Amino acid sequence: MMARSGSGLADSLGSIVSAGLAAVIPIGVLSGSGSVYGIRRAGIISVCLALAAYLAQVLTAVCIEAPLYGGGRRGELPTVVFAAGFLGCVLWGAGVTGSVIAVAGLFLMIPALECARASAVLQGGWRRELIVGALLAAGVAWTLISRGPVALHIGVAVAVAGAMLIRMPPRWAGFPLPRGGQWWVVAETALVGSVQPIALSVAYGGLGAEAATGLKFVLSSANIVSPVLYFLRLRLLSRRSVRDIGLACVLLVLGCGAILAFQAAGAFDLAFGPTWSAVSLGMLVAGIVWKGLSAGTTIPFTALRRSGEGAVVITVRLIATALFIAASVIAVNAVGTVIGVLTGFVISEALSWILFAVAARRFGVGANVSRKGKAS
Repeated sequence: MMARSGSGLADSLGSIVSAGLAAVIPIGVLSGSGSVYGIRRAGIISVCLALAAYLAQVLTAVCIEAPLYGGGRRGELPTVVFAAGFLGCVLWGAGVTGSVIAVAGLFLMIPALECARASAVLQGGWRRELIVGALLAAGVAWTLISRGPVALHIGVAVAVAGAMLIRMPPRWAGFPLPRGGQWWVVAETALVGSVQPIALSVAYGGLGAEAATGLKFVLSSANIVSPVLYFLRLRLLSRRSVRDIGLACVLLVLGCGAILAFQAAGAFDLAFGPTWSAVSLGMLVAGIVWKGLSAGTTIPFTALRRSGEGAVVITVRLIATALFIAASVIAVNAVGTVIGVLTGFVISEALSWILFAVAARRFGVGANVSRKGKAS
């Protein structure tokens, strides 16, 4: 019994660490792009990365989260997703020759990598995940040290392709479309996922390329702890567990503290070079507080979705998304700073938590939680 519990904890930690290392891929791409192409083109790439991340969220909802709706079972990740990811790696690698099609590779490579990561969270296998994490970290490290086009394109492409190859299942899997209430999951994810690309586009148009790059850096840095939240989200969608909630909270505090410590010590300036000058400590604090509040939102949200209350979830998400977008537009036009945009994110997330908690209480879900991680 103890061995099984220890194995489960190892799988959880391995998946989270690997996913956290995968989250630095956008940071490496953005920093490398700033060094190779300059801040103006880095600003454009920051928007492209946000759009690619949005596609990743929607694809993950279709392939991974929708089958879990209402307490369903997880499905296999479609083989065509891996094929698209490998094609994206080839296109991004072609950027070393100066080809403009490289950016198109981001829209295939990033979604496939994220889908494979989400699938791995449910599958477990901590040894495999640590190998994947080390491979991705090596690709980013080469990019940051070299600051040249070969490392930026070939290094990242090889690392991502290797990670997907390791995670690829041995048998062919088709592409099942969501059915019935599962479409609520896809619609809700498409809705809430639109916030970041819209905010970045607004920042790029209203504040300029440097501000958009700084905002994307903060969002990507905060996303280093997103795997903890995503681990919590997927685990609570498949089962409710005090252990998973406790583990996620501890790792979230440690991760956020480490990010702030690295910024205060100047480690990020050293690692990411002059492009990081667009980021301040205040911006990072605001971004991390926003991510921390997301953990609170996750618990009532997953309780509602597990119970099949898709209409309730999407209604709350509609209100929350409107709050986020309105806050971004107001911050850009009235305050004119990135920290204003991030403060709007903090306020909007706090209100979202309250709305989801009220909705969960209203519909009487999420009251019972298993200490052993079993469905209750």
